Order: sequence, then structure tokens, then C-alpha cells
Amino acid sequence: MKGLFEHLGIGSETFKRGEHADLFSTSRPWTDGERALLMGQMRYMYDRFLETVAKGRGITTQRVDELGRGQLWTGNQAAGVGLVDGMGGLIYAIEQAARRAGVPVGPGRLPELEVLPRPSASLLGALSRVPGGREAMQLVLPFLQQGRTGIMARLPYDIETE
Repeated sequence: MKGLFEHLGIGSETFKRGEHADLFSTSRPWTDGERALLMGQMRYMYDRFLETVAKGRGITTQRVDELGRGQLWTGNQAAGVGLVDGMGGLIYAIEQAARRAGVPVGPGRLPELEVLPRPSASLLGALSRVPGGREAMQLVLPFLQQGRTGIMARLPYDIETE
């Protein structure tokens, strides 16, 4: 990016504290040491991944590595090599997790679920979830504000509810 910035006449100046503080800067390439540092971090994370899968599957990390190597598996293929416990969707996964954790389940064999973020109870929140509701609010709100006194600036805006 440095060459492009120079071609466009865009300059940058970096102030940093620490040797690798600007590691992800677009204005300079990585040094050999930084490249080695990042490769070491990626190797560490991949090794943790292999260990976690191996422990969960009851196989060696070498076997997990052999099975992985960037391959994509269908569900049936993954079951055939022992990478999955069973076939199912989200409900099956929740049922299995609850069973293994000893979480009490209700009549539908599911534990009490709490979906986050909680939906807003306000009228604006409800309207924002209806298809086209956000656009409709942007059209209607300026009319609802008429009759107010004082100076008001009306600019393009987005409404976000939380």
C-alpha cells in the first residue's frame, strides 16, 4: 500500500511505543522477525485447535492434522472418520449439549433458552424488525416532528434501536 499511497500523494507518519506496535500498518512491509512472530502465533493457535479436537474425539493430534489439511467434509464423511458425534441441526446440538452438561430440560426436551440480544419492547424497535420498517420510519418521523419550536436540522439519518 505504501507505493499506492506515494503515487496518490498521501503521506503518513507513525508514532509508536514498542517494537511491533505498527505491525499491521499498511505503510510498510513486515520484517523477517515479524513474519516469524506471526507464523509462531498461527502455529500456536493451530496446535491448540488440534489438541482440542483430538481430546474431544479421542484420537491423536497427528490424526486430526491428517484429517484436516484444508479439506471440507460433508456431514456423512465427517461422521465416517469420527469427526462428529451425530447428525442433526441446531436443536439436536442443543439437546446433546444440555444432556451432557446435565441441564434440566422442559417438555420439548430443550432447556430454557434465552436469545440475546433481547428484542426491544418499544414500538420503534418492533417496527425496525418488520421488513421495510426502517425505511418507513425514516419517511414518517420528519412529519411527526412538525410543530416543534426552535431550530431543527433534518439530515439523512439511520435509526438504530438497542
